Amino acid sequence: MTPSVIWFYGLSGAGKTSLSAAVADHLKQNNIPCLRLDGDELRAGLSRDLQFSATDRAENVRRTAEVARLACQQGLVVLVALITPTQSLRAAARSIIQPIPFHEIFLDCDYQTSANRDVKGLYARAEAGQIRDFAGKDSAFEPPTDADLSVDTRTQTLPESLTQVLDFLLA
Repeated sequence: MTPSVIWFYGLSGAGKTSLSAAVADHLKQNNIPCLRLDGDELRAGLSRDLQFSATDRAENVRRTAEVARLACQQGLVVLVALITPTQSLRAAARSIIQPIPFHEIFLDCDYQTSANRDVKGLYARAEAGQIRDFAGKDSAFEPPTDADLSVDTRTQTLPESLTQVLDFLLA
């Protein structure tokens, strides 16, 4: 597998972290060097100075895309798990990473299903007004018009979603 960026995006709770971790485990088991960049981990470190305004989201995507590009240049496959709520943010990431291959994988999971899965309590905090600019509630989440792959995480299990992603990547 050639160095490339696989950009998983969708609402909080859609399964980005779980699915990207499963893909990373599969790649590592097959001796394919990879790096996983997870939105929560990035916001705890590299992007800890950012909030969730449109400007801060754009900066978070820029930083993540720059790191992904650098890692690909070192021969890694990079798996990014980041909400990336707008088409313009996804296009910005793609433009930073090109000409390196860039694959958008949309995790299709509606707001209510994501809220029902919410292990971090973010949806409850957003509903209580404790989190501003929450994607899908206070700020828009634009479903893709041109994702390379759409994975229905509402109905598919993690193993089914993993199979779908691996079939796509290895095709």
